[in-house]
Amino acid sequence: MARDTVMTDIGAARKASKHKSAVMAFLGEFVMSPMTIGALTESPPRVAAALCDRIGLEQAKAVVEIGPGTGPVTREILRRLPPGARFFAIEKNPKMASIFRSRNPGVVLHEASGERIRELCEREGMGRLDAVVSSIPWILLPRPVQERMLDDVIASIKPGGHMSFLTYRQESLGIVKRFIELAKERFARVDGPVPMRARFATCRIYRCTVKG
Repeated sequence: MARDTVMTDIGAARKASKHKSAVMAFLGEFVMSPMTIGALTESPPRVAAALCDRIGLEQAKAVVEIGPGTGPVTREILRRLPPGARFFAIEKNPKMASIFRSRNPGVVLHEASGERIRELCEREGMGRLDAVVSSIPWILLPRPVQERMLDDVIASIKPGGHMSFLTYRQESLGIVKRFIELAKERFARVDGPVPMRARFATCRIYRCTVKG
């Protein structure tokens, strides 16, 4: 029993150490690249769950995640997908991609910009998607990039499909208002915001439906 307790303690210590390393790496990348990371730490389970709610993951056949970071939302997506569903993630940040691969072995990850979503879907032999889950800081991107990426994402999703995204800024801010207006122009509907407490701040989750 004593040996089992020691092994359990060692395992718990290793897990805590890996988590701390991931948190510090996330914080470091946020400080270095706030325009591409957009958050101080990875999403906690309640935020990951909220991002995955009401977008049809349980019946989906093909899903892509943009900006998975270290993978907390990825694990929630995979938990919900039915057997046989296709999935891959797109992460632009090299350090986040490295941590993602170590924490999520076997999950397909493309180290690229979300602007390449259509190209990557074709490479993976995937047709139109049922859903896209995104944690990238949309509101901080230049307007031309927002427009181009939104158009590519929408073109990748089947009619009636969904995209969910989050922001840590209040909806009253101009940069948030402008992006939500842009999304409303392109999607059939945009639902939200749904406030959700994260580790250090309140995030706001939006769910968009592609025109039929």
